[in-house]
Amino acid sequence: MSIEVKAVLVTRDSELIDVFSERFRSLGVETESVEDLISAANSWLRSRVEGIVLDFDDLGEQLPIFAELRNNRSNQDAVVIGVATGRTNQEVASISGARFLVARPFVFEEVKRTLEAAHRLMVSGRRAHFRLTISLRVYLRIDSGITIECTTINVSRSGMAIVSPHPLNIGESLSLSFQIPGCLVALKGRATVVWDDKHGKAGLRFEFVNEHIAEHLHAWLDDQCLMWHKVG
Repeated sequence: MSIEVKAVLVTRDSELIDVFSERFRSLGVETESVEDLISAANSWLRSRVEGIVLDFDDLGEQLPIFAELRNNRSNQDAVVIGVATGRTNQEVASISGARFLVARPFVFEEVKRTLEAAHRLMVSGRRAHFRLTISLRVYLRIDSGITIECTTINVSRSGMAIVSPHPLNIGESLSLSFQIPGCLVALKGRATVVWDDKHGKAGLRFEFVNEHIAEHLHAWLDDQCLMWHKVG
C-alpha cells in the first residue's frame, strides 16, 4: 500500500522527462512536465506538489522566479531535485535549495538511487501535511474553567478545524480532549487558537506536552492517509 505524490519537472530536455518520469512512475509518483517556471507556477499554485525537478542548465534568469514561488506556503516544503552539468550550475543548484543533485550525463543507477531517496522524503511530507476530513467530538476547556463541546471539521498532525458553539479568541491557549476511532484513551493536550471566523468555525494548533499522545495521533493519521490514497 503506497501514498501517491506529485512531482513537477521543469525542463525542455526530453531525455530528462523520459528518464525521470519512468522512474517516478515506478515509485507511484504522478509527474507533470513544464518548460519554464512561469508554467510551473500554475501547477504549484493550483495544487500541492511534493517534488520539484529543476533543470539548472536551462533556468538562467528564471532563478528569482523560483525563489518567489518557494514562498508559496503550500509548496515551500517540496523536495527540490536539481539537474545540472558542470560545477558552476551544480553550485547554483545547491545554493538555490536543491536537496538532491543529479549530474549530466545521466547514470541510471544514480538517478534510481536519488529518486528513491527523494521519494521517501516526499511521502513523509505528504503524511505530515495530510488533513483528514472527519467529524469527532472534542472538548475545549478555556483557562476560565468553562468547557465547550465542539465538533471537528478536519484533523492533521499540527491541528484541527472545528465547529464551535462559541467564538474563540485568536492566540488563546486552551486544553482539549478528543477520542479517535479505535483508541480507548482520550487524547489530551494544549492548543492555541490560530483563526476564528466568528461564524462558528475556528482553527487550533496542537501543542501536546506528552509525546506518547502525539504518537497515537500521528500513527492513526498515517493509517488514514494510506487508506485515503488507496481508495482515491
